[in-house]
Amino acid sequence: MEEKSSENVNTNENTVKEYSFARYICELRLKRNLTQKALAEKIKVSDRTISKWENGLTVPDLHNIRSICKELGVSANAVVLEKYTLKDHFHNFLHWLGKLGKLISNNIFKLIFAIIFILLLIYFINNYNAISIYTLNYDSDNITFSEGMFIRNKSYNILFIDDIKIENIDYEIKNYNVNLYVLVNGDKVLIYNNDELENIFIEELSNYPSVLHDDVIRSMRKGLYLEIILTDVNDEEHNYNCNITLTKEFSNNKLTYSSYPANTEYNNDYKRFLNMGNSINTTNTIYKNLNASPAFSSINEKLETQNLETIPVEDTDNKLKDLGYSYDKENDSYTKEDGNNLITYNPSFDLLIIKKVEADMEHRIKYYIQKDRIDYKLFDENENNLIYFKYSVNSKTIFCRIGNCKNYQSEIDYILAEYQVISETL
Repeated sequence: MEEKSSENVNTNENTVKEYSFARYICELRLKRNLTQKALAEKIKVSDRTISKWENGLTVPDLHNIRSICKELGVSANAVVLEKYTLKDHFHNFLHWLGKLGKLISNNIFKLIFAIIFILLLIYFINNYNAISIYTLNYDSDNITFSEGMFIRNKSYNILFIDDIKIENIDYEIKNYNVNLYVLVNGDKVLIYNNDELENIFIEELSNYPSVLHDDVIRSMRKGLYLEIILTDVNDEEHNYNCNITLTKEFSNNKLTYSSYPANTEYNNDYKRFLNMGNSINTTNTIYKNLNASPAFSSINEKLETQNLETIPVEDTDNKLKDLGYSYDKENDSYTKEDGNNLITYNPSFDLLIIKKVEADMEHRIKYYIQKDRIDYKLFDENENNLIYFKYSVNSKTIFCRIGNCKNYQSEIDYILAEYQVISETL
């Protein structure tokens, strides 16, 4: 009785092994996309023999097992014992790699079309929301300016040049004639003209440009020219020219482009453009636009009526109230008076400004926190710039532009100390 039971167990085990072996042979053949007849021809047996093996009716001999392994690209261990070696996995990988290559080759044109379509789609999406920011750099000994930029996007174009000055003149000026122009196909195209020496600000809708047309913008990238004609009290004209180059600081109209970390000067410049009205307000400057379109007339009126002395509306969000600051929620700026000093802090632009008037002299100190730079300017009652220097907070170095820049460390220490108190409070 025990012997019969043992025989049944052995028979069941053999059946399982035979069935597992047969199933494995069938699976390998199907993975290789072979019919029973095709496999039979390769190993020199009949297709009926293959059928019997796969149905578990018979088992191949050692010679046929070797032939099967050779044609199906597996080891004997994988077929008989179902133990896969590294070589088996490698052959399996090559098999699937071959199938993938065949699939790609059969659909190569569809694949290329899909890739081109995706790249074009990404490009047009980026281009639709494109924004480019250029800095303006002057090359002249007689004409200088503190800052200039050109921004272009889908909706509008903006160009501004701040604090234009004429240097190294020894005569009294009677009249000004300021021209900003480009050369289009060799012809001089005027984009700005004024009979006063003041900051240049041009803003136009991209779809309705007055002067900033596409051909003008293309020429601007090659070169922009500022011409100032002065007439002295003897009615003698003096002509000064300044070449201005544009340097691209930021652009996102590419498939791939450099990423900029948060709170860099690029992002601050971008925020300043988006909030140009607020930025102009904090510098107490009125900008005029040549041939300004009606769409911006209301903006110009607003800028002409606002200045730094506007009494801010106090708000419950005033975090610097204990330091004596008033808060203007609309412009997100804090203002306070400290003796002769009028202090304005704008966290949106990370900018701290101090103005002081004494003995017909006006001191203007601007601390560009993210740029780690302090600009100091001293003007007389006629708005002549007597002292102008830039101070690097990190390196503690003064770069003198105009006049004698010594003995102003107390002004630097004052604005740094004020910012220290503000930053500790916020």
